[in-house]
Amino acid sequence: IVVNERPVEIAELQSILNRVAEYFPGGSVIIRGDREAHLGNAIAILDACKQADIQNVSFAAVQEEAATQ
Repeated sequence: IVVNERPVEIAELQSILNRVAEYFPGGSVIIRGDREAHLGNAIAILDACKQADIQNVSFAAVQEEAATQ
């Protein structure tokens, strides 16, 4: 799990999301991943959002690099 280009554990993510919800009520979270992303991580992030009462959550796919010849 990466937040602002920095790897974090789920406990730290929960703390971050709690602060986001406190200071930016109605804020949103975008979960981005590529085809190598693990579904379990996405579920953990969704659970953390729920615990922080963040309801505006969306998913985005990271585009793969174009194949070089």
